[in-house]
Order: sequence, then structure tokens, then C-alpha cells
Amino acid sequence: MNAPSSRAMADIAALRREQIERFGHTPEADASRSIFHFAKQLQSYAAAVMEDAQFGKPAAQMRIHTTKLGALAVATIERLDLEIAKDAEREAQANTQEQDPPW
Repeated sequence: MNAPSSRAMADIAALRREQIERFGHTPEADASRSIFHFAKQLQSYAAAVMEDAQFGKPAAQMRIHTTKLGALAVATIERLDLEIAKDAEREAQANTQEQDPPW
């Protein structure tokens, strides 16, 4: 299996950086959006790629849509990481409260 194209990874990273710097879509700002919101957006971009393939659109157009999908996937993973961190913090607090004596 071939390693991922460094150009592809660089393009996804650059687009994610643009989402953050130009549009303010930081992981912290994205925390106000639900996981469902991200899932729907992923579905939308995936549908665009599928439509491009179905109707024989140029590879360059498919690459643009796929790169956007990749950047959105990174944003979604970052959003999930924040949720996981919150869950771990809640669990740690619950464990601390359970260990405190009742008096």
C-alpha cells in the first residue's frame, strides 16, 4: 500500500488552517455546533464527491470536493476530541465525588 500523498495531506491541512484563520472555525468555536451538524456536513460533501463521480466530472473538481471533505473530517475529529476530553473530565469529577467521605 502506498503512503498518502504529501500534497494531499498538505492541501487538507492548508484548508483546515484557512477555516480556522479566515473564518474563525476553531475547535473551541466549533464546540457550539452539535456532532450531528458535522455528520450532516460530512454527508453533504461525500454526496458531492459521489455526484461528481457519477456524472463524470473532471478529476480536479472531484479533488476540490474531496479535499473539503478531508478538512471537514479533521474538524469533526477535533470536535469529537473536545467531547471526549469533556467526558473524561466529567468522569474524573464523578470519581472524585464518589471518593469523598459523606461527612
